[in-house]
Amino acid sequence: MTIGNLENLTQDIWTEFLREIFHLQAGLTEPLKLELVEVNGSGTRRGERRSPFSLLFAAPLEPLLPQGIYTLHHPRMGDLALFLVPQAPDAERLYYEAVFT
Repeated sequence: MTIGNLENLTQDIWTEFLREIFHLQAGLTEPLKLELVEVNGSGTRRGERRSPFSLLFAAPLEPLLPQGIYTLHHPRMGDLALFLVPQAPDAERLYYEAVFT
């Protein structure tokens, strides 16, 4: 799959990657594994090319990364730079959200 740029990625495309693992290096000794666990639509905008949506990735509780732009790698999608925001953890995992408008 050739992405080109993030503008080409829609909610439907991301849905195809649910439950798949993305790797984030961020200067860590080993890549952090992020599982895409949710793709959520947030409505339709008139006159826009795509509707806004968000992605939720699950990761181990450690390390906690601050919000920022991180490069995620997926074997079929290649490298993607996403702005990730940490969300509240549950007992087992930490979550990161990316929002597309």
